[in-house]
Amino acid sequence: MAQNTQVERPIPRYTRTDFTSLRAWLSGVDVQRIASLYFTEDELDAIGCVMPAMLQGRLEAMRDHLIERAVVANPKLAEGLRYARRSDKWSKLAMGYLFEAAEFSAGEPIPQDGLAAWFKPRIVRALESEGLRSLAGSPLAPPPPPSLEGRAFRSHEAPDCARRLRLYVHP
Repeated sequence: MAQNTQVERPIPRYTRTDFTSLRAWLSGVDVQRIASLYFTEDELDAIGCVMPAMLQGRLEAMRDHLIERAVVANPKLAEGLRYARRSDKWSKLAMGYLFEAAEFSAGEPIPQDGLAAWFKPRIVRALESEGLRSLAGSPLAPPPPPSLEGRAFRSHEAPDCARRLRLYVHP
């Protein structure tokens, strides 16, 4: 029986709070302070960081993952980011490259993501006080994209619709 040795790991998704806490941690803010400033106890439980050491491990893993992304996006940055990681001295420029690479490949949030992926912290607190934890199944969820349901439009069937959708079908 053949075995597949190439297993694709799911790409981690980070929230605005994750990036803010990583920026603070790279700037030298204590992990305990970061936990009290940026996370509620429920959020820490949800991400599996009940102790400060666990949050530090999460931030280290996030930093390493973002370095990998940045190096793939621009191999010329590799040595500078590795030096910053080894020396634990993160300049504003190095952090900028790190977060720029993350933004480039992060993509759009999905409804199953936490509210922090969609809204600013003040709005998140207000929505969570109302019992909302994510947009999935809520009235605030974005509408699904229009589907064509497997039907190709011909130019004589719906020319205005095809033009609006920028859908070009060869007859």
